[in-house]
Amino acid sequence: MTTIEIQNVGPLQSAYVEFKKCTLFIGEQGAGKSTIAKLYSLFTWLEKGLLRHTISEYSVVKYNRFKNKYAAYHNLKSYFSEHSYILYTGEQYVFEYKNEHLDIRRNDSNGELNSAKVMYVPAERNLLSVVESGKLQSGLSESMQTLMEELNNAKAYYAKGVDLPIGGMNFTYDRLNKVSWLNGKNLNGREFKIALKEASSGYQSLMPMTLVCHYLSDLVQNSGAETMDYKEQQRLQQEVDKIMEDNKISDTVKNAMLRNISARYRYTENVNVVEEMEQNLYPESQKRVLFDLLSINNRLERNKLVLTTHSPYLVNYVTLVVKAAMIEPQIPADAVGLKDSLYSIVPAESIMNASDLAIYELRDGEARLLENYDGIPSDLNYLNQQMAETNYLFDQLLDIEEQI
Repeated sequence: MTTIEIQNVGPLQSAYVEFKKCTLFIGEQGAGKSTIAKLYSLFTWLEKGLLRHTISEYSVVKYNRFKNKYAAYHNLKSYFSEHSYILYTGEQYVFEYKNEHLDIRRNDSNGELNSAKVMYVPAERNLLSVVESGKLQSGLSESMQTLMEELNNAKAYYAKGVDLPIGGMNFTYDRLNKVSWLNGKNLNGREFKIALKEASSGYQSLMPMTLVCHYLSDLVQNSGAETMDYKEQQRLQQEVDKIMEDNKISDTVKNAMLRNISARYRYTENVNVVEEMEQNLYPESQKRVLFDLLSINNRLERNKLVLTTHSPYLVNYVTLVVKAAMIEPQIPADAVGLKDSLYSIVPAESIMNASDLAIYELRDGEARLLENYDGIPSDLNYLNQQMAETNYLFDQLLDIEEQI
């Protein structure tokens, strides 16, 4: 299990998180949700880079590059102080940051070699829908530039069309004129299309997230040499040639070494980290998009999904997903109607076991794991309390009205 302990980084005073297949962070703005999500994304990416030999331990730890280069990628450089401490225990490596220095060591508890395709989707992603990529490069944060590059790949990949999880809409891309289109039908069945840059803010926030997550999922599922860039292919070929030309190594050892190399270069999982998935979306649309992201997460056993949110609806929708997982195995095989009813509420491909979910509430510089009752996430959290407060305030207004 991947864990992170954080002390005195940005708004976080003391936080400990165990990452599950799906991990959700809730809380006020500025509470540290994105800080944890960004650090998780960063360390997962560093693990992959070290495993694939695209970066070296020396290049990460020397000259305070961890803070000045890698943390700066996520705009976290100013979050560190002389009192900052981080202990990230991943599947392949352990990273410990203390006394303004990063120490890296191998994690020998896991003999498997797994390489993750990591994607961080920032909250400001809608900017990529408003202006086509060629006009945006300068001025973007590094994480946004990475998202833009993958979005361009996704647009080309889905140029002929891909269905969207909301509104019955379809996305197409005009490569010649570099224009993204949304295609749909009105209530009379008449077809229409709208340029993405002129579409509603909800679709502009949705598109970069949905396209990239689906594209990278397809990429990982079809993972192989064709998913590498040119430098990685060259590096792989050099390693293979060196092994095959060494006459001092037996064929058995050669085969074992080649399997090890293959494991390092083949992606085995998606790690999608999404800020404010609900951005500019109606509650019903939030539900559909959540179910879509969960279906992507369920495609491979090792996939991970991390979400930060201000939406009370997401916690409730996740509760539906977990409850559906509890009910599904209890339905008799011949009760087709009951299963259809269940899947009309929560699609089969989106169902998730309670053991695969963790919800953390960020408050007062700490991360608190939400309790669950019989496997169902607790409704005693900040977001639900804020909704309840509205009812309380309305009752107070009624009391005032009665005194008039």
